[in-house]
Amino acid sequence: MTKQATTKDIENLLNEDYKETMTNKIKFSELVKGDKIIHSHMGTKPAVSGIIKESPKQGRGVKKTILVDVKGSEVGMFDEIGSIYSNEIMLVLREHNGVNKWHAVDQNELNPMTCFPNFMLEQAKANH
Repeated sequence: MTKQATTKDIENLLNEDYKETMTNKIKFSELVKGDKIIHSHMGTKPAVSGIIKESPKQGRGVKKTILVDVKGSEVGMFDEIGSIYSNEIMLVLREHNGVNKWHAVDQNELNPMTCFPNFMLEQAKANH
């Protein structure tokens, strides 16, 4: 069983490995069921973690909303499974050279009118 990310863990992540996190992006369509993510569904301060419960791929494109196990207990709310907008996914945990690292999610495949702007991720880092 993996440990839930705490607000402090997310703050440390955004401060320590920010450059590496932002340069090693994962395409949104490469997300899979079971991936651990950090998202802004409950606001960017603090962002919370979650686990993807369904693949974001749909036919030839990607879904606008996906089912996620949202860890609301990290910010004093309830843990629940529900749909979040695809553009709210900021980071995904992936193994890289034998080490688990957080990677930014490249959302260029999403509708540009609903895409989560990178400046919001940078703003979340600046606020911590």
